[in-house]
Amino acid sequence: MADSALLRTGRAMYLPEFAHTMVAAPAVIARIDRLGKHIAPRFARRYWKEVTTGFRLLACDQHGEPLAPAEAALNSFDGAALQGDYPASMADDTLAWAHNGTTLCRTTLGEVAQEIDEVVVRVSQFATLKIGDLIFLVMEPRAPLSIGDRLSGTTGGETTLTTAIK
Repeated sequence: MADSALLRTGRAMYLPEFAHTMVAAPAVIARIDRLGKHIAPRFARRYWKEVTTGFRLLACDQHGEPLAPAEAALNSFDGAALQGDYPASMADDTLAWAHNGTTLCRTTLGEVAQEIDEVVVRVSQFATLKIGDLIFLVMEPRAPLSIGDRLSGTTGGETTLTTAIK
């Protein structure tokens, strides 16, 4: 994914014209803080410490289905990955995502930590993980987007992501 695909909190996201519809998929984002390759499962937790909320924006066809893998490049457009700020400390381990003020989903770090570890192990078999790399763990459900919508996320009770769709 190109670095221009990453959009930080507070910046407006502009819907691209090439897709019939766009959906926002909530994501837990873990930031890698160690260099590693071929990481054993028992050591995976050592490679990430910080998590935040985010969204992956996916282009869909006229039926609302994500585009085929052959068209996956269309999901790496500018601003396709929204990343929240990392909280200074997590008062609790709750993560929540909202679309226009309505909660899409809620989870705890304890519920997703094992999945993040599995992704770290799997990705490290093919590529060297470097400090600052981001792991996106996409959640359900997805929310259809239109101009004027607002996306937000909270991490540990602190609002870490807000963006407007234009």
